[in-house]
Amino acid sequence: MKLLVVEEDDLIATSVDFRLRKHGFEIQRVVGGELAIEAVKKAVPDIMVIASKLSDMNGLELVAYLHKLNPEIKMVYMAEIEASEEIMKSIKLGCKDFVLKPYKPDELLVRLKILLN
Repeated sequence: MKLLVVEEDDLIATSVDFRLRKHGFEIQRVVGGELAIEAVKKAVPDIMVIASKLSDMNGLELVAYLHKLNPEIKMVYMAEIEASEEIMKSIKLGCKDFVLKPYKPDELLVRLKILLN
């Protein structure tokens, strides 16, 4: 299963990569929305994890763009608990689920597996 992780915090991205690779995910990591768009245009992943805070665009902008590009892309939004309105907006824009930061690896794994089944 191909997972595209869009996260600028290297510690979080490394953690997601390490934990999910052990469960059979093929991980591609990118920093920023523009690189995520380029990656999706080259090869659509099975699922994506998108951080709310990106340096070149807002996570919501990326979600909206990707949903218009391909409404079938499965996206999980990753944001802080204080961003509850933003999280709900991400669902309205096309995300299938969300994970709160700091994320729990087991929770993320379960949510991804549910979306992929």
